[in-house]
Amino acid sequence: MAIEGKITIKRWDFAKIKEIFNRPRHMKVILENFNVSCVVLEEFFAILGNDLKAVTGSSEPIDAITDRVKE
Repeated sequence: MAIEGKITIKRWDFAKIKEIFNRPRHMKVILENFNVSCVVLEEFFAILGNDLKAVTGSSEPIDAITDRVKE
């Protein structure tokens, strides 16, 4: 007798696998994009921080740019 004939546990066959996994895959893409955006913002604010203000001697233009990014 074949192994298939001895199976006592029923399998769960999903006819619509794509429908089951489309939403989680889509959410994964959205969260990956969100993560990239957060990293870019973090790097941006690190560049436009106090060190740059000290080097340039002018904080007003840097603050204006930072405020625009925050918006």
